[in-house]
Amino acid sequence: MAEANRIARMDCPTQADLKKLKYIIINKCSHIKETELKDLDRGILRVFGRWAAIYDAESLVYQKVAEEGQLIVSLMSQDEQSSSVSNAAWTKAQRSATRMLDKKVDERAHLKIFSGLMVEFTQRSSANKWVNGQVGVIVDLPTHATVSKKEDLKVWAAPIGITELPNGGSYDKVLLKHAGWTEVAVSFFTPLRNEKVDSLLGRRIQYSIRPLIGKTVHRVMGHDVNKLVTCVGAGSSKYRLWERGQIVVILSRTPCCKNMYFIGDPKETADEIVNLILKRGAYDEYMEKLIRCIAHDGSSDGGGIEERRDLNNERCVKLTDLPYRLKDARLPSDETGFVYLLVSLSNCRRIYIGSTNNLRERVLLHNRGHGAEPTRNPAYGGKWGLAGFVAGFEAEKERYEFFERRWSHMVSDNGGDTLDVDSVWDLGVKLVADLEEYNGIDSLNLVKCFETNI
Repeated sequence: MAEANRIARMDCPTQADLKKLKYIIINKCSHIKETELKDLDRGILRVFGRWAAIYDAESLVYQKVAEEGQLIVSLMSQDEQSSSVSNAAWTKAQRSATRMLDKKVDERAHLKIFSGLMVEFTQRSSANKWVNGQVGVIVDLPTHATVSKKEDLKVWAAPIGITELPNGGSYDKVLLKHAGWTEVAVSFFTPLRNEKVDSLLGRRIQYSIRPLIGKTVHRVMGHDVNKLVTCVGAGSSKYRLWERGQIVVILSRTPCCKNMYFIGDPKETADEIVNLILKRGAYDEYMEKLIRCIAHDGSSDGGGIEERRDLNNERCVKLTDLPYRLKDARLPSDETGFVYLLVSLSNCRRIYIGSTNNLRERVLLHNRGHGAEPTRNPAYGGKWGLAGFVAGFEAEKERYEFFERRWSHMVSDNGGDTLDVDSVWDLGVKLVADLEEYNGIDSLNLVKCFETNI
């Protein structure tokens, strides 16, 4: 995979380079159909861009285990919430708090284990018997009494740096011990750090392990694996990737081409990989400018005053260098109905589409933590900027709520959270044009509140 990875990292690959990369992907790597994923060896790590694909892959593994007659034990978490102001006693978490904890913590609300399940520790042991991210395996399933009393769970911990079972996947205790694995007791763990959930504090008490069946591309960074299966999303929004960096990470995780499994048609996979490595990311030029500034040694370059001024400007990172810049826009004060697009100020790929009769007030409410649930979650986006809005609904609530639903559905159908704010805005522009062409609606106006520098 070294040659494929080298080409994927090139700034300007030639046509010969791209042709070679396609050849490697099509002829050297392994390819399977999506229907074959269920029967794939459980020791092959599932690596996808989105959690939805990971959860689906895990469901297939559990389904296969059940069909083979193996026992699966469920370990439910204890989710609690407390007032972050008065530090009141902890009480059972409401459903909304549990959903928020699902996004913020590594432990699962519903942890399902079986004999032979590879797991990953989510917290460091207080006695330093294991560390966060270390691999383990379940050998003996807990008894009913252990589960009901929340007693310690027995897990065999791998030596640090080892990610696979010995002897081709054996979890025999003698072989594990001979290979340096040790049996440890994992407690029903109360986290040391509580999570902010709206105006409350939340915490999840659970065994500090998670299934090691699949990982997102982001989480697999820095970890080499012997075998992995992935999909670049050609023809499937569930698997679709959206940045060249994801391809670089995937192609550099395993040293052997035949151990890299791609889901889907080989040619379509190769074409999509090439499309992604040729795609410039939103922050590529900004990062290149930042690196040039950092790398400059500060020495004089000579030349006249004008030349030195130009060089100094080149070495200054300015607001105009950011790929997305919010700009001043006069917000309407009337209540005629609007559909708006928000973008997170901390992550330009986090967007939110909403509708309201009072745009000014609604934007303020979102940034004060009183908007819809996705915009209240600090982990999702934090503060929000208005990227644009659509006006002209003549105070007809059904019209602007219909437009909001159609726009949101178009985003979901075209890649969802893989889209950048420009692409989402373009879908809104297309929707306005379609309504004008096919429905004769010509009263809608679009106001764009951001500029693109790339």
